[in-house]
Amino acid sequence: MKATLAGGVRRLAEIFINHILPLTAVLFFIATGVILWHLDNLSSAQIEKTAVANAAVYSDTLQEFRSLYTTEVVNTAKKHGLEITHDYKSKSGAIPLPATLSMLLGNRIGGSDSGVKSKLYSKFPFPWREASGGLSDDFSRQAWRALQENPTQAFTRFEEVDGKYSLRFATPDLMREGCVDCHNSHPQSPKADWQLGDLRGVLEVIIPVKGSIVLANNMLKQTFAMMSLLLFVSLMCIAWVTSKLRMRTIEATAYAKATEYTNIILEEEILVRKKVENELREMSHIDALTGLYNRRYYDETLRIEWKRVSRNNDYISIIMIDIDDFKLYNDCYGHQAGDDCLREIAKQITLSITRETDVVARYGGEEFVAILPNTDLLTALELAKKMRKKIEELQLVHENARLWGFVTISVGVASMIPKINGNAEDLVRSADKALYQAKKSGRNCVKINDDTVVKLSKK
Repeated sequence: MKATLAGGVRRLAEIFINHILPLTAVLFFIATGVILWHLDNLSSAQIEKTAVANAAVYSDTLQEFRSLYTTEVVNTAKKHGLEITHDYKSKSGAIPLPATLSMLLGNRIGGSDSGVKSKLYSKFPFPWREASGGLSDDFSRQAWRALQENPTQAFTRFEEVDGKYSLRFATPDLMREGCVDCHNSHPQSPKADWQLGDLRGVLEVIIPVKGSIVLANNMLKQTFAMMSLLLFVSLMCIAWVTSKLRMRTIEATAYAKATEYTNIILEEEILVRKKVENELREMSHIDALTGLYNRRYYDETLRIEWKRVSRNNDYISIIMIDIDDFKLYNDCYGHQAGDDCLREIAKQITLSITRETDVVARYGGEEFVAILPNTDLLTALELAKKMRKKIEELQLVHENARLWGFVTISVGVASMIPKINGNAEDLVRSADKALYQAKKSGRNCVKINDDTVVKLSKK
């Protein structure tokens, strides 16, 4: 029995050795088929995943634009007596509704080349949108039901749309605080009992994925062709190298292990160096005492933001802050207490900033500065008031203060449109001049760059 088994093993070994080329070809084709099948599944999953991610970004962008348009344009337009309506084109001096402009923007961004579309529909459309804004198909009806039950989860489906395999991505359009009264009081509103947070509509983004699938299939075909060519070349070389490979197997194995070990060490060293470089780069931009950005980072950021807002013809503002009588504070309480005071002031100034694009830095000594891109003078002035009030409300005791019994700050504000007014140095000088005027006017106040004193109530 054992002898028969050993003989069978030897015969199989001889068959393999004598037919190594065809057997290798068969195994290669089988492996290639499995790899291509796996790649096809991975590419399909990745295409769908990418489509969902892109649709989410697209939907969030439209939602954010709609909110921004409502707060920054519509509310201002109402105050100036402008009419906001869906048929704005037929009315002189009118501007479009947020929903109308959002859909126009969505279709303009998508364009005809990409095939991306966006729709806004509801179970309760206004009369002028009944034809295009109602629940017109199975997807829209299911999306409405699903988003009513769970408005935090997007409703998605892959299906044919206009002959193209596409992703349909639906998110809820919830009733907002500023829209409830308008919808309930509008004479043509199909529903007059709206409440805050109700599902008033569905925002759908349609992204065709057929083109991506075709591209992936073409890449798989090219991969198969290249692998077949590689097989042919490999088979031609196998016969020549087989004998040498057998003799050098041990050396090759040892060399491979040594190379792998060396690569691991090099990769670890590269990761450590990159980490150290990143830490050093970050440390070079941070003020060690306050944790704010330092003067170097401030100078770089001001230069970059000045150029950016210049291209957009927008405002950029600067707020310069100085702690009143800080030298007297240090003389009275010591430098350790002075450092604690600087850290607390830096913390409160930072808490006053809400936008990620705004930058607060330590300008030097007891001076701080805030760079506010895309911010006009009035907005910067309100923020400066907020900073001054926060510091005053701390009531940090300062017995040697000349006018107050606690720590206060003086603030200078300046704003420019780069394409119209001078350069960044002019803006800094203007803010510095305003700060000087605030100091000269009795401290604990805010001055702007047109020499207008902002009177602040002391609470």
